[in-house]
Amino acid sequence: MKRWLIETPSGHRSTCRHGASYFDAPVHDRSIAKHAFLLLSDPENPGKFANPLTYASQLDDAGHEVAVYFDGAATLWFDGYEQWAGPAVEAYERARDAGLIAGVCDHCATAMDVVDAVEREGFEIDGSAHAPDVAGLSEEGYELHMV
Repeated sequence: MKRWLIETPSGHRSTCRHGASYFDAPVHDRSIAKHAFLLLSDPENPGKFANPLTYASQLDDAGHEVAVYFDGAATLWFDGYEQWAGPAVEAYERARDAGLIAGVCDHCATAMDVVDAVEREGFEIDGSAHAPDVAGLSEEGYELHMV
């Protein structure tokens, strides 16, 4: 393990919570270029869709590999998604059109009774798989962002 100093982007040096300036931790590899966004929130809170979908598009625009997954209550998004707040819809459509939507949890879409809505968006749902495979994504080098 390398030792590193906690330092803000402005150059201000700080200490960790336990009072030490240095601690054992791997140095953050800034070349990490794989990001998986796992949307879990109910679409009643449009910021939890607009923000991560915008971040996903920004990372994609910068050349990073990005995958977005809808899981749990987030699968409700597809049931008339046009009704949600404009910025969230715009962020979704941008991410969708860029091919960033990697999957929708089959099990959750079935349980939430939104299979038809999900399939209208072009995702195949058979009701059998619970996705995504976060261990597999991690092993493939994805940094996981859960919202």
